Amino acid sequence: MAMVKSIGLLVRRPDLDAAGFRAHYEQNHAPLATRLLGFPGYQRNYPGSDAARAELGFDGFSEFWFQDNAQIAEIGALMQGDIGDVLREDELRFMTPPVNQSYGVHERLYGTRPAPGEAVRAISVVRLPPGMPPPQADRSLDLHATRVRERDLPGVIAALHMVPVREVTPLPEGALGVECVESLWLASREAMAECNAWRSEQGEAPLWEVEESGTPVLAWPY
Repeated sequence: MAMVKSIGLLVRRPDLDAAGFRAHYEQNHAPLATRLLGFPGYQRNYPGSDAARAELGFDGFSEFWFQDNAQIAEIGALMQGDIGDVLREDELRFMTPPVNQSYGVHERLYGTRPAPGEAVRAISVVRLPPGMPPPQADRSLDLHATRVRERDLPGVIAALHMVPVREVTPLPEGALGVECVESLWLASREAMAECNAWRSEQGEAPLWEVEESGTPVLAWPY
């Protein structure tokens, strides 16, 4: 059985810089959430520059894997009680929760996902038109057709298409929803530059490098 996946686009507290946000997430919040909830896989991703943060629209991109919908329901019940209160209180120490976005996603992986630190990871976020929330049609099929050439470029190790199918929390007022998140793992930054040159020719949004941290689920059946 395929696992279930959710993602979060997280915005730091205004009085924290990117380093302070990451430090609290890695040293405090992630260990706390892992201990209180537990996930088969839990990874954090951080944009590598101010330009990347501005274009991607987040300071942290989280990925959560669950065994199945029953585990999601169990964690949801825990979040309604004292454990949820503890985690929400800690979120206020480094995030701006009202503007965070969380989605359940369908995804498709092409190739073998490397472990954190084994390759350059780059992400692009495609936003929905104003006022249009998910769920949308599974855009991974369209991406499969349009990205075949990109996946054949030298240095492309793996590609991942994450398509939101539900909002975990209501979309912040005035915010643009997410149509899909594209992610590539590349052998080098030179390979990322070649991918971005190809994407520019196709009129597609560029990829931005992020740094991975945590424990992902590297592969599972679809």
